[in-house]
Amino acid sequence: MKHLIALLVAILLVGCDRGHRDKGTDAGLDASTGSDTDADTDTDTDTDTDTDTDTDTDTDTDTDTDTDTDTDTDTDTDTDTDIDTDTDTDTDTDTDTDTDTDTDTDTDTDTDTDTDTDSDTDTDTDTDADADGGPDGGPDASADTDTDVDTDTDTSTSPLFICGDDLIDPRDDQVYATVLIGDQCWLARNLNVGTMIASTTAPADNSIIEKYCYNNLAASCDTNGGLYLWNEMMGYNPSDAASPSTTQGICPPGWHLPSDEEVKVLEMALGMSESDADLTNTWRGDPVGTALKEGGSSGFDALLSGRWTGFSFQLAGSYEFVWTCTEYGANAWRRCLAAPMTSVGRYNTFPKTSGLTVRCVLD
Repeated sequence: MKHLIALLVAILLVGCDRGHRDKGTDAGLDASTGSDTDADTDTDTDTDTDTDTDTDTDTDTDTDTDTDTDTDTDTDTDTDTDIDTDTDTDTDTDTDTDTDTDTDTDTDTDTDTDTDTDSDTDTDTDTDADADGGPDGGPDASADTDTDVDTDTDTSTSPLFICGDDLIDPRDDQVYATVLIGDQCWLARNLNVGTMIASTTAPADNSIIEKYCYNNLAASCDTNGGLYLWNEMMGYNPSDAASPSTTQGICPPGWHLPSDEEVKVLEMALGMSESDADLTNTWRGDPVGTALKEGGSSGFDALLSGRWTGFSFQLAGSYEFVWTCTEYGANAWRRCLAAPMTSVGRYNTFPKTSGLTVRCVLD
């Protein structure tokens, strides 16, 4: 900086010097002019260039680095979890079943009756008359008559029923398919005989067969059969435990209500072991349940008809309950089939006042 100031002063001094010389020249001209005009032009150019370059470079570098790092980490975690679960489940189930069943049945019944009557009558009459007179002079007459009558009558009537043919119930002309399973001939659908009563009415021992129809619809009986209390099914007769398989109950003539043992015979004919058949109050014998249900291999075609209990209907489409004529105290043995089950339930837990389905077996 000092050198730069000196340079500027020098330049200013040179300019001032040139001004003084110019003024002197002009004064000389004025002194010699007088009254004459002389024009003299003198041009003096003096260029003095003094360049002084002084470069002083002072570099002072002061680097102060102060690094202060303060790290404060405060972590506060507060977790409040409140779970309120309210579950309200309202299930309303209305089941309306309308069933229209049109049944056209052509039944040909062939009855062969052979009656042989042989009557042989032999009559021999011998008459001997002697009129020779007796010792006392009276007539002596004797007559011998022998009569032999032989009558042989042979009458045989043979109405032929082959299991697998349709059965016509003579009481109401209803028609039932039949099926042979093992050595037994069974009705292939649930029995439907008698007069329908309302679900709020209890049947009575009045010589009238009374039944419930699911949802109080006669069409339900036409499809699934009637639902009967055990005593009504038995015709208010006592159990036939002393002589099984002899109770006709509400079955057609020539047919009877199956005992618990007869149903076990049916189950074993379809492949259930005897040990499984004897199990109680449990499901057993898979897959015999599938064979017995509608569309199964046995032809028994059990429907899922539900039950009547406590003046209401329950479980149609889910369960089938079939009575036997074998009682168990205030209860009776039954069979159970269920939609999701492939086995058969054997239970004695329902009271006789339950309304269940009925099957019949040929005498």
